[in-house]
Amino acid sequence: MRELERRINNLVQVGTVVEIDNKKALARVNILGRVTDFLPVKMIGNSFIKVFIPVRVNEQVMVVCPYGNANSGFIIPSIFNVNCKEPVGSSPDLAIVEFSGGVRIDSDGVNLNLFTPGLLNIAATAGINIASGGAINIRGSKINLN
Repeated sequence: MRELERRINNLVQVGTVVEIDNKKALARVNILGRVTDFLPVKMIGNSFIKVFIPVRVNEQVMVVCPYGNANSGFIIPSIFNVNCKEPVGSSPDLAIVEFSGGVRIDSDGVNLNLFTPGLLNIAATAGINIASGGAINIRGSKINLN
């Protein structure tokens, strides 16, 4: 009975990342004072698209262990909390991707906004097309056209 209770308690737990191996997408998590083995971090990906979002030390995460063995599960990254707040402007109608350096992409499903405090590079080997049913506005301290 104790073994069953232990396995049930290990199914889903919340902890804090203490060590990472981003090259292998693995992390170790402190759960109530016990540090797990390196566990894989769940990512969004398949044969069509891959998205890598690195976890960081001190982030709060969820550890899921389908068989109740605390060292054979996987990590679901990032739980919003006091130290990791939702992006400014979060709402049910706005999808936001925000990077630690200040880059932000957001969309309400109709409009797409991109902000970067640094340089924005766009490169294409086949060409770039810009089309608008409305005005195209370009502002800058200097505009170079070839």
